[in-house]
Amino acid sequence: MACMDGGPSERQIAAADRAASKEADRLKAQKQRLDDVTRMLCTLANATEDSGFGMVGDFDLSVEESTEIRKWLKTHNEADEKRRKKEAAAAKKKAEAKERSKTQLQLKKSALDKLTPRERKALGL
Repeated sequence: MACMDGGPSERQIAAADRAASKEADRLKAQKQRLDDVTRMLCTLANATEDSGFGMVGDFDLSVEESTEIRKWLKTHNEADEKRRKKEAAAAKKKAEAKERSKTQLQLKKSALDKLTPRERKALGL
């Protein structure tokens, strides 16, 4: 037979909300940690490649491991470049919008300055 008590209590709802919030915080912290590790690996791999160290000889990695790291690094660097371009385009668009808004305000002020008090009153300004 179905329960007829009206559903979960406020206490049960609050406990479920706390548990969901705790899980969300845990996942957020885990994502941040993964982002940090990825950033460190990217920096290290790029520095290694740029300085002439060999991953196979100097770091005692197998050819497969070295190939996998280089493949990951290439993909990662391409994604970083796309992200940087996207961010630059967004920043440029935002700056242009701000400049347009500023110009429109200046034009509006200039137009209002040309009106006499009587004209402003007639226009309801």
